[in-house]
Amino acid sequence: MENMDTYTAIGIAEGFIEAENEQQIIDAWQHLVNTGTVWQLQGWFGRTATRLIEEGVLKYTNEQAIIDFDYNEMEEQWELDNYKEIEKGE
Repeated sequence: MENMDTYTAIGIAEGFIEAENEQQIIDAWQHLVNTGTVWQLQGWFGRTATRLIEEGVLKYTNEQAIIDFDYNEMEEQWELDNYKEIEKGE
């Protein structure tokens, strides 16, 4: 897989950037999974990535799942903390 930035990966996955070949499409989706970006985008990105992982087209490791889980847990805690501050009038 060649170096690909997130903007290009999203563009290829969404179709507004033309891929050179099928492997580049797979590489784009793999980049989005590897960086965790795919789980932060519109729902169909995550659903498509999940399907591609289940079909064996993309790889998703347990280590990535732990990182994604920790990020989501931290984000939820941040939202809870901010809600408490707003509630107190801070």
